[in-house]
Amino acid sequence: RGQLDLAGGEFDHGQQGGLVAGGHRDETIGLTVIEAMAAQCAVVGANSGAIPELIDQQRGRLADPLSAEEWSVALKELIDAPETRRVLGEEARRWVVAHMALDVHAKKLLREYQLPE
Repeated sequence: RGQLDLAGGEFDHGQQGGLVAGGHRDETIGLTVIEAMAAQCAVVGANSGAIPELIDQQRGRLADPLSAEEWSVALKELIDAPETRRVLGEEARRWVVAHMALDVHAKKLLREYQLPE
């Protein structure tokens, strides 16, 4: 708990309260970010690709994928603030359950593919 994980390998879903840095600049789905959010981890992700659709200031932090300075500022903020990490992680989980849970996602897909009457 409280450690930094660089996303891309196997993710420990028992890491509630942790901090995950992930999201390639060309990320098209953001599954690693979604998994981290579901596990109540605070996430610092790239502000490109699909990641900005998942993370806002209430659920994590975004950084320019080509700016080491932006990543270091965002990571340092969350490393130094365990309570902020906890709050971001809780909100991230709530958002994933409300928007990305399988039943919610399936209902959205079914609505999207309904034929007009």
